[in-house]
Amino acid sequence: SGGSNNLGQGDYNQTINSGAMVVSKSASTPPTGNIAVGDNILLAVWDWQILGEQTRVSSVVVRGDLVNSGGSTTITFADMTNAYLVNMTTGDTLFGPVDGADGLAVVGTTAVDPKFTYSSTYVFPTGTTKVGFKVRLGTDWEASDTIAVQLYQAADVTVKGVQSNNTITPTGFASVGNTMTVKAGALVVRMLGNPPTGAVIIGATDFTWATFAFDATASGEDVLITAVIITDTLDGTTGNPSDINNSELWADLDGNTSYETKISNTEQPAGSAGDDTDTTTYTLTQTVRVPKGGKINWILLADLDSGAVSASTDTHAFTVVADGATATGADTGTGITDTASGTSGTMTVTAVGTIGMAL
Repeated sequence: SGGSNNLGQGDYNQTINSGAMVVSKSASTPPTGNIAVGDNILLAVWDWQILGEQTRVSSVVVRGDLVNSGGSTTITFADMTNAYLVNMTTGDTLFGPVDGADGLAVVGTTAVDPKFTYSSTYVFPTGTTKVGFKVRLGTDWEASDTIAVQLYQAADVTVKGVQSNNTITPTGFASVGNTMTVKAGALVVRMLGNPPTGAVIIGATDFTWATFAFDATASGEDVLITAVIITDTLDGTTGNPSDINNSELWADLDGNTSYETKISNTEQPAGSAGDDTDTTTYTLTQTVRVPKGGKINWILLADLDSGAVSASTDTHAFTVVADGATATGADTGTGITDTASGTSGTMTVTAVGTIGMAL
């Protein structure tokens, strides 16, 4: 057991051993996929695990591997600027920003590949810090160009222990982010044909007239939608767009097929009997963010007026046509022109429902 002496010191000297630093690709790094041309593009996230004592990092080099798609321009390190390392938990900038420099083919196969050298100092606490790499991609980047960044070697990170002042050789190299491919912002509105062609009873309330998928699978950035124009295609004889009342858009924002969120104002479509088509603009009550690589399904709910005419020619089919959505890229702020795909079921107005029975 320990005691004390007249110098106020413990009977036993305590030794502080050097700390350690382990670098690894984080589970929260962006998956292999698409990115847009723009500022603050996140390319990778690493876990910096600090053990034993606080560490002082005074130099970091991040290296990249570029692959040109063979388009009209050739990308180089000069097309990656304003690059910085950020604490992904707090949002604080740790190092930078700096511009890309010639990587001298240390990583990759050509001298156009970039390196980013940071020479400021930051003290990391013990534990794990998620460190992200963000950069501005210049306008020479074209569709299908690719980039992967990495922490390549221990010599690229200068580290000392704060208490021990010992030099620490970090481990875990090379730690490579996933390959990211440049794509423009894109949105496809898919008519899902649900409900299928069938009948709707006069006076029906909260009827689902159509289901849409707002699909950003091929987009390089998240897509922000603020309004949608929906077209009602009628038979042109007895169809009356004003028979559709209290029309609303609802979305499945949490992906559980419940369509739990009303996202538009309630609209009263207007028109006259015999119209071939009628359009209604739905201003969204919240901006809907469709994640790149993903989709969000919407439904159109509305009532059918009790004074609607029952006729085999009184039909409605609801679609979103090309350029029917007001959409912008979340990273670039650039307007996105949507394309349309698929067909919606055609609904015929009827006075009574039918029940099919079989013996």
